[in-house]
Amino acid sequence: MPLSTVEKRDKIFFETMIARDLKLSYSSGLKDFQVRAMEAIETGNDVFLIAATGTGKSLVQQAAFMFKKGKGKGKCANSITIHITPLKSLMDGQVAAEMQPRLILQQHSTH
Repeated sequence: MPLSTVEKRDKIFFETMIARDLKLSYSSGLKDFQVRAMEAIETGNDVFLIAATGTGKSLVQQAAFMFKKGKGKGKCANSITIHITPLKSLMDGQVAAEMQPRLILQQHSTH
């Protein structure tokens, strides 16, 4: 579903806030799910966000912390943010990468 007029206005506001406060910019702009999640958080609603790795969940979480600090125009000063990350999965991937065979060259000194 395309963004509503209000959501489009909020998207511009969120992109400006993120660029200013987090020093981040996105050439493609925020994704629709990010705008909707940020708008819900900012207005004091509960959000349960599930999205694939690398899609931008962390940016929504960072925005929630900014709103809590008084950035934005929302009502979430007393909100709680819970961010669950797939650390076990990430660690398993790192271990698997380390277990790959590699050629190790050692230089021996003749001194």
